[in-house]
Amino acid sequence: ILHELIKKKQLPNLTSINKISSRNQNVSVVGLVSEIRTTKNKNLLVEVEDLSGRIKVLFNKNKDVYTTALQIVPDEVIGVKGFGNNNIIFGSDIAFPDIALPEMRKSKQDWYAAFTSDMHVGSTEFLNDKFIAFVEWLNSNDEKAKKVRYLFIGGDIVEGVGVYPGQENFLGIKDIKEQYEVAAKLLSKIRADIRIIIIPGNHDAVRLIEPQPPFNYKFAKPLLDLPNVISVSNPSIVNIGSTANFPGINVLLYHGSSIYYFLNKVETLRGKNESKVIPFLLKKRHLAPTHGSTVYFPSENDFFVINKIPDIVLFGHLHKTFIERYNNIYAIFGSCWNGKTPEQERRGIEPDPAKVLLFNSKTRSMRILDFS
Repeated sequence: ILHELIKKKQLPNLTSINKISSRNQNVSVVGLVSEIRTTKNKNLLVEVEDLSGRIKVLFNKNKDVYTTALQIVPDEVIGVKGFGNNNIIFGSDIAFPDIALPEMRKSKQDWYAAFTSDMHVGSTEFLNDKFIAFVEWLNSNDEKAKKVRYLFIGGDIVEGVGVYPGQENFLGIKDIKEQYEVAAKLLSKIRADIRIIIIPGNHDAVRLIEPQPPFNYKFAKPLLDLPNVISVSNPSIVNIGSTANFPGINVLLYHGSSIYYFLNKVETLRGKNESKVIPFLLKKRHLAPTHGSTVYFPSENDFFVINKIPDIVLFGHLHKTFIERYNNIYAIFGSCWNGKTPEQERRGIEPDPAKVLLFNSKTRSMRILDFS
């Protein structure tokens, strides 16, 4: 699908790699990135392969395309335009699959969807009072609160057990089933007409291999027994608010286990650019384009390809709150309900807890509520 998407872009003289002749020419190819390295002259050399062969593409550090080339990652599918022969192409432009919402659909009905993540119930650092404050707001007479129809939670409902070495020293609740019981009691206090859509994360009692299945009754029965809780897989895409005259809002949910790979490996994302990682992945149209960026289930189907165009993309895992707009799509990070743990301190993670993002269907506005 990614190959076909790129072929639709403006790539003049598009050809298979094995059909490129030995004479210099303008040429375009589409293929999988098999290798990336920096030359001794600090140019970028990328090897691209298709079903017919491989070819090297050089991106000169003094050309405008070089900045874009720094966003290329191994194993993704790209299109390349350039000048060269069957030995090497000097790249002048790059095409990613990319993604854009054709129009910003607005509902005539006025309702809200709330987004958050990473509750970590069971941790000694769980911010119980602040989460209760959020629940009390949802149940209040506040005009916005009364219009909330949906609550999305982007994974790590509980702290889990045995997730990292020494975790038992920072567990307020040491039994995984009891963690889910307490989480269920908290969510049961939310008024019953709000649909609560949840996905698992790496701390939850499901397999680590992605896609992670929905929660199962063996561990999370009290949670799943709540009539307004909807458990879906990680990742998932969910449609909300559809009517006969409105197609609804598509929400893509992913806990985000792949993000640290790209934050560490991609130069343009390092430092203060954490919020840009979702737009970066939307440009790839893939949630984990590099092999090894997350642990995944081997299958003929690639569960990380973004087939359906979302209106909103929710990630968790980062324990921070960001709102980015990319091609009419909201790219958001949910907050967390956990204070700073020793494990986070060791890894240099500074959480931004007790935040909720609120989306309005009529205006398509997004705002942050602070319960900290």
